[in-house]
Amino acid sequence: MAKKTSFSLASVITLAAVVLGLVAFFLMFAPAATVENSDTAYTGANLAFGYAYTYGSLSFQVFKFSFMNFLTYILLIVAIVFGVLSALGKLGKISGLVSAVCYLVAGIFFFCVIPFSILNEDYSKFASYVGFSDKQGLILGAGAIVAGVLSIVSALATAASAFVIKK
Repeated sequence: MAKKTSFSLASVITLAAVVLGLVAFFLMFAPAATVENSDTAYTGANLAFGYAYTYGSLSFQVFKFSFMNFLTYILLIVAIVFGVLSALGKLGKISGLVSAVCYLVAGIFFFCVIPFSILNEDYSKFASYVGFSDKQGLILGAGAIVAGVLSIVSALATAASAFVIKK
């Protein structure tokens, strides 16, 4: 006879937090930073891995690889893995703690994508030549805001399911 598996409330909440974490991860393809008074937007992937602008035969690199923006997405992946382990009841409460801390730090890092982004030196020189500071005019985009909020909600849900709700 097949063995019945039942999920506890804590497991369901943790899996819901994992789903929210996955949504936050895939928001790396949504605009994370936009240029004020313009329709130019840069995705989280552009800010993390670098972005080169091409116009006809001209090409120049705007952003270089940013380890801190990359770390944000790595923390999300770690949080998702430990969230799944927590929902399955593996590693005890430490998996829920690691997951909640990683979600929280990633959520905070999402609101810091502009200071964490690294402009190319040539672009910085051009910006200072025309009278702009390095990152003047960049504002936080909807993708980074929503991903940050989802990560923080996931952190709260994972912490509640690991330490408040009885399994």
